[in-house]
Amino acid sequence: MKQTRSIFASVIITLFAFTAVLYTSCTKNKCINTTCQNGGSCSDGFCTCPRGYSGDHCEIPATSTIEFVNHALTPITLTLNNYAYTIPVGQTKGFTGQFGDSLNGNAFTHGTYGEQVNWDTVSSVFPINGVQYVYFDVNPNYFYLILKNDSSSSALREIIVNRGLSTESDIFLAAPYLVYLNTLSVGYFYAGASSNVYIKSATQYGFNFPAPLALPNISNQYSIIIVN
Repeated sequence: MKQTRSIFASVIITLFAFTAVLYTSCTKNKCINTTCQNGGSCSDGFCTCPRGYSGDHCEIPATSTIEFVNHALTPITLTLNNYAYTIPVGQTKGFTGQFGDSLNGNAFTHGTYGEQVNWDTVSSVFPINGVQYVYFDVNPNYFYLILKNDSSSSALREIIVNRGLSTESDIFLAAPYLVYLNTLSVGYFYAGASSNVYIKSATQYGFNFPAPLALPNISNQYSIIIVN
């Protein structure tokens, strides 16, 4: 009987000791049931998150902004993730999103006449924080033509840009044409060593400008003032 009691006591003591060890182990390892996402690490039951993430388990990406800036001389049509937006001249279009997400699409701009300038690939990823700026600049392969009629005796009715070149553009203005003291923002045209502009008035006088034009300048803008 005494031997049975001794065995029973030993079992109880062993179970108690095992339970105490197990309890102590679980108590010390507070991270055993804590999962930290996105590269976070656990300490004393709490997650320490890397830059760009927050939340109890680092599950929330940071929020930041992408601003698209129109540096062209005409409005830009911007298509992102199958939605189209318009950015007026000198203005911006902003989007807010989570770190790591992206905006993908394309953009173009076009003057009253002339060529369409394209940005075939637009791809931007939201930064960890703050604002990321994306600038739409027209490259030196184009120039923007502005005409002003300072002649009191001739109305301008036809414009030929890059005459004789593969990029020639023939523009016929509607009546009453470009009259005295009026200005016309024509549009973008291809720029090259042989670029030229030829203008006809209502009296059939031609104004021929020597090539090459002084291109490009800081804004890709070329202004012609007609004086007769």
